[in-house]
Amino acid sequence: MSLVDPHAVGATPTEVVLAHLASGASGRRLVLLEDPHRLLAFPARLSNGQAGVTVIQARGNLGFRLRYEPLRSTGAVVWVVRQRPDVFLPDVEARADTEGLHLHITPCWLLQAATGEDDWPAWTEREEELVTAHLPGIVRAWRHWRSRHDEAFGPAAAEAVLLRGATGIDVTGRADVADLWQAFFRSERLLRRLHKQGSPLAARLQGWLKGLPPPAGWLELEDPTAAVRLTWLVAILQPHLPALVEELPRLYPGAHLLKGHDPTALARVAYRLERLDPELAAAQRDVAENVLDGPLRQAVVRLLGLTETASAARLIRKERRSGHLALLALRCLLAALAADAAPHGLELEPELEQMLAHARRYSHPAAVAAHAGLLRALLRLDRARTRCAAVLAAPPDATALRRIVSLFVEGEGCRLDHDLATARETLADNATAETCWDPVVDPERHKAVLAALYQHVQAAEQRAAELERRFAVAVLADSGGLPAVPAAWDDVIAPLLAERACRRVTLVLVAGLTWAEAEGLAAGPLSRAYDTDLRVLLASPPACAEVSLRRAVAGAADAPDLPLKWADILAVCRPESGLHRARRVPVTWRPLADEGLLVHAATSPRLCLLLVDLTTGHPAGVPADEYARRVASFGACLQSGGESGRRDELLAVMATSGAVACREAPGLALPGVAYGPRCLVTGFAGPPPPEALRVSPAEVRLPGAAESSAFLAVGRGRLAPAAAEPVVADGGLSPAEMLVPLLMLSPLRGERAAVTVGSLLAPGEAVAGRPVELALHATLTAGALAEVAVLTAETPGRPTMQATLDLGERRRLACTAALELPEGVAHGEVAVEVVLQVGRRRWRRRALVAVTAPAEGDRDA
Repeated sequence: MSLVDPHAVGATPTEVVLAHLASGASGRRLVLLEDPHRLLAFPARLSNGQAGVTVIQARGNLGFRLRYEPLRSTGAVVWVVRQRPDVFLPDVEARADTEGLHLHITPCWLLQAATGEDDWPAWTEREEELVTAHLPGIVRAWRHWRSRHDEAFGPAAAEAVLLRGATGIDVTGRADVADLWQAFFRSERLLRRLHKQGSPLAARLQGWLKGLPPPAGWLELEDPTAAVRLTWLVAILQPHLPALVEELPRLYPGAHLLKGHDPTALARVAYRLERLDPELAAAQRDVAENVLDGPLRQAVVRLLGLTETASAARLIRKERRSGHLALLALRCLLAALAADAAPHGLELEPELEQMLAHARRYSHPAAVAAHAGLLRALLRLDRARTRCAAVLAAPPDATALRRIVSLFVEGEGCRLDHDLATARETLADNATAETCWDPVVDPERHKAVLAALYQHVQAAEQRAAELERRFAVAVLADSGGLPAVPAAWDDVIAPLLAERACRRVTLVLVAGLTWAEAEGLAAGPLSRAYDTDLRVLLASPPACAEVSLRRAVAGAADAPDLPLKWADILAVCRPESGLHRARRVPVTWRPLADEGLLVHAATSPRLCLLLVDLTTGHPAGVPADEYARRVASFGACLQSGGESGRRDELLAVMATSGAVACREAPGLALPGVAYGPRCLVTGFAGPPPPEALRVSPAEVRLPGAAESSAFLAVGRGRLAPAAAEPVVADGGLSPAEMLVPLLMLSPLRGERAAVTVGSLLAPGEAVAGRPVELALHATLTAGALAEVAVLTAETPGRPTMQATLDLGERRRLACTAALELPEGVAHGEVAVEVVLQVGRRRWRRRALVAVTAPAEGDRDA
């Protein structure tokens, strides 16, 4: 063990003694160290400069003599450490006093040796635990004090140095209140012990705290809980109670201390502590919330008006830390939804998204996440209810497919599966089973609320299943004029290649990318790097991943004689493109290639073709977490491509199917994964299952299928027939599988603004000739700090709406339009469109509205 500098920061008592002996025990053969406080811990042998040193712990008379006597006459260097006063060493004491060195190691001596100051108070002899545990900090605090003061070191300075070294609290200056608060509670156990022992340090600190403004002035060494409780009550309630100083003392008697003080400044201390020490802040917030959950619960609910949905929604928009208040508001709104008492068009989705993303910041994070997810799912389902009802009530004419497609593409339908799964899972969660929803626990009312919510979800499931069946019938009857995946090459890619101004096109065909996932990529970080244009295509059933990729490249819905190798398919179907297998995968796409998700890559002077299959390697269905990770990796590749500097490149990302493969033995249930298939069965004997739709092989263009019968699964159930034939992994007819996103991405040039634009919000029904409000949400995500946006409804004679978009702020833009029906038509679907223009960039959003001719009395009026 080597000797150290006595002033080294981090020195232990043993190291301080070693450093002292290095200079004072040179040439001494015997050193006696009196250590009654047991402060030292030496190894058996250590290096003292040049000669070896033997350390003997004098724990008993006989044991000491057996070790010491053989060394007495050898001339060895011996250090004797006596920690027990009953060990009898008169000869060692006499020899150490005359020939060697005799030291009494006490807390005060350690402080003197470590700092060089002699004027340490005598009471420090009783503080061996304080000195030994915090000696490095005390040395640092003494250095800090000495760097600022030139006067003599006295008792007052010693108290200040000891407090700073042991607790981090500097009583000689003005500390930030949040820093002081953090340091106080880090050393709470030590401070309570000092207060109980009557230490001068406790008296010095308590007197200093009394002269500080609140909340530091409220701290009591004996029990600081009252100050904690009041401070965090203010921090929790201040955003929601403007008259907090007057209102809180009526609920909580200890709040009389607030009189004459600014609650905002008090709350700011708690907020800063939350950033400095989240764990300490969470523990203290729980102390205050225990009060709110106890006798104050009814009074707080009444004071904040949480029994009213408007007040509950307002609290959710503002609350960012108290899970207790957030749960009260969330449960109020859920109860209102159960009773059909929630206001129509309640817009809380952005706030609920933020609450879910930052659930860990709240107290009771699991319960907050469960209730927020349930409320978000139910609000989405409730918003989709009106439009679904209008679609289901309309006759199954030629426009049925377009109505259903518009419903899904505009947001209400593409998330139905996810929202229904979230609602079912959360209603069975323990967090929603708690009966403390109301100020007074009422199990019967709680049971009725959950039962009503179950009924809402079941009704939504029935509507969604019927909607998918309508969709399947409409797809088989008529394509509705929608562009299809097999024709996308000729309709989209070929015109791009014919443009001379476009130097190079990267075409990415993706199997297994759902509409909802593609919409999330387009509206998210990609808008910072690309001009985005999202269109809808229709897949031709069956829509299995591998089959759909081949059809998209070949441009044919039914091509049974296609070659198996991708290079041969390109040579046969696209000889004019000059595509050949790429020797090197583009750098930005190598992560997908390393995972085996990049099926094929081909290049030509004008085109780079990449074939990606997000469902590969999982014949029974990709697990939900693995699929989410693959989608995130795919989005990262797109994002890095936009940041790679290739500003002359345009990317067309076309998905080919939302289905996944499935090879499951007949009669067995399929795995319960979120992205499972709707399977197709051929040669089925017996009556068809209720979730299957009988079709002819010609309708689904299934090569080699028997003419007898074929069934396509429809709805949310999975088809696992008890028959001898295997289940064929070749897709179904659900909108999630058949609606295909075509995402056009052209990299931004210059410093143009990047804007995220949501779907068009339009009423499900309207009266002809009367103005309706058309709205969308837009967010400026990159570019200038502010941009002017102009919103125009494609209706003659309507003025434009102009507003300013601020960077990062979500803005709701709205304009009005009067919808008209043709002469003599009483009911019909009218397509509405708005154009948002920011600079030279334009975004078009469309929706379908069911329009009814006004009644005779209304028309006359």
